[in-house]
Formats: sequence, structure tokens, C-alpha cells
Amino acid sequence: MSGYSPVPADVHAAIHGILAEFGYRVDNAKGDTVAALFAEDGTLETPHFRLANKADIHAWFSERATKGDRISRHHSTNVRITPLDADRFEVISNALTIVGAPPAPAQGAAVAAGTSSDIVVRTAQGWLFQSRKLTVVIEGRIAAPPEKTA
Repeated sequence: MSGYSPVPADVHAAIHGILAEFGYRVDNAKGDTVAALFAEDGTLETPHFRLANKADIHAWFSERATKGDRISRHHSTNVRITPLDADRFEVISNALTIVGAPPAPAQGAAVAAGTSSDIVVRTAQGWLFQSRKLTVVIEGRIAAPPEKTA
């Protein structure tokens, strides 16, 4: 397997942990805490927006959490971790995001699947994202179920 180098179990667990924590915070209206997962100069880029630093990330996700206009679920799978040096790792994963409108259960949803390309760094404050970039490869909608008739 060209270019693949296994990482120690503690690194593997820490990186899976930060991926899961990102999704948990975004999906559970904890937007004001998302920026804590990023380095000061950390970036986040999707096809819909680009956030250039930790302050931008905090402002964007804090506002999103207060709106209450969406129910979302973020999933990361097939995570591939490649060491760049002792404290920097490239993380490539499949990303699946499902977004619906409240109340739960949402009736119909937007769906996006793609690739998340991340740089995760080990710092004195713990593991942080240096950068996250989502490239969407599949986008669509799940239709609402037909209304029941009596």
C-alpha cells in the first residue's frame, strides 16, 4: 500500500476522537464550542463558505447554533491517517452530512457526501484541527414521506 504508514494507537484514537467531537458539537447546538477544536490560525472550508481563523469559526458556528433552523448529523468514515511529522497528521475521510428542518423527526432532508481533507496537530492544548476542507461528490435530497390519508 503505497504512502500508507500506520500510526500509534493513541494517535489513532485521538484523531478519531476529534472527528467525532466536531460532529457532536455541530449537531447538538454546541456551536460556541466548535472553535475550541481548532488552532488559532485554523481554517474550515466547504463548498458553501470559508472560515479563515478561529475567531471566524467561533462566530459562524455560534450564530448557526442560536438559529435553531436545522437538524443535522455529521458522519466520518473510512478514516486514513498519514503522519506528516511527529505532531502533524493528514486525515482523509469520507464525510456524510444530513440536514433537515425542525421539528424532529425532520420530514425530508438535504444530503451531501464527500471527502474531508484535514490537518490535525498535537499541541500543548491537545489535538486540534489546523485545517478542514470538505469536497462534495454527491448531493441530493431525501423526499418527505407521503402524507397519510385516513
